[in-house]
Amino acid sequence: MNGVLTAAMISKLPKKFGKLYAPLKLDGLLPVISYTRELLRLKKLRGIAASLKRSTNVQNRMLKTWLTTDEYREFEEEWRSQREIRSDLTDKPDCLDRYEALLKKAIFFSNRAEGKRTRRSAATAKRLCAFSVQYCEQAIECLQELYEEDIAIQAWFDRPLEFGAGAAILATVESLPRLVTSRSHERLSDHQALMRKREVKLDIVERAIASLEASLSEYSKHSAVKKTDRKGVADAIYKKRKTYRDL
Repeated sequence: MNGVLTAAMISKLPKKFGKLYAPLKLDGLLPVISYTRELLRLKKLRGIAASLKRSTNVQNRMLKTWLTTDEYREFEEEWRSQREIRSDLTDKPDCLDRYEALLKKAIFFSNRAEGKRTRRSAATAKRLCAFSVQYCEQAIECLQELYEEDIAIQAWFDRPLEFGAGAAILATVESLPRLVTSRSHERLSDHQALMRKREVKLDIVERAIASLEASLSEYSKHSAVKKTDRKGVADAIYKKRKTYRDL
């Protein structure tokens, strides 16, 4: 029966247990969840969370099987919101094109310089490196001007836009900020509100696990109370019968 009390079973409880039926009530409510089923669901959700943390793909149908209807609906709504953010990111401000062009030139000359780092081409490499630094400096100046005009452009970059002494932005291609839409391996982070689908799934599953653990813990407490009450009543009946026998 897996711990489930159906309507038919509940209706028979007074006849089956008689006076023992009243103490079995938990604040006027009877447990009607399948404890075994929920334990299995918890085990499956933990397995899904472990797979997602290992970057293993988890199909939507598996989520739909082990999440509740409300939890799966929440996942769909959050992923829809993420798609809308991605759609907004396609409308990149035109002012950022100038910075991207300077960044690309700096990267181009830096890569060329790396390819010329031999004894015979040392002079050429030095000249190309100087060109790269020049474009890096121009890119920093351009970005600083854009930021002073509109600080909202920060949302489009992978790191804080901080300038001046002690700032992390230097005249090197590695330290120059990348747009969050860039595919460069130098990009430090995504958009602050942007989540991958796997991250959305993991977030929903972890919340479902926390909620389920809390529910099962509460159910266990009530079950312990129920068993204690039943034992107390049974002991009282036994003592009463023993007293009558002794008489």
